[in-house]
Amino acid sequence: MVYSDDDDVGGGGVPFVESLPRCHGKNRPGGGHGSRSPLPDLPDASESDEIAIFSENVPTDLAKDDAWEYLDPMLNRFLGFNRTAESIENELRGRAQGLSAMMRYLKDFVCRYEVDGGLLEGKIERLVKIIQTQCVAMIRSNHTHF
Repeated sequence: MVYSDDDDVGGGGVPFVESLPRCHGKNRPGGGHGSRSPLPDLPDASESDEIAIFSENVPTDLAKDDAWEYLDPMLNRFLGFNRTAESIENELRGRAQGLSAMMRYLKDFVCRYEVDGGLLEGKIERLVKIIQTQCVAMIRSNHTHF
């Protein structure tokens, strides 16, 4: 299942996006005004983190018919179904070698090789659910501290 901004993933009858705490002024990480920041920043990825494989350049010499066979094992190493959601959550990293790199890599790879999005759906859905779980946990934690 893919959630939309209007889905009640946190319980309590409040759509997901509306349930995110609005952080203003000194309550917002970084001290800025008027924006939402429901989760703390992910730790920066380093070359030794599993997700850093996606910071490499997309290969340009694959046959389109072989592209999925190249990408699928990469995704399985990081998001594979033999891994627990908790282990994936613990490996999530940010910045240039983290989730940003992964999204850029997937966009470039899928566009270059015209990979059917349906092949990615289960793996990306798993990643989204893990991120949403982090959001819900943070929201619940923030609500107990008010």
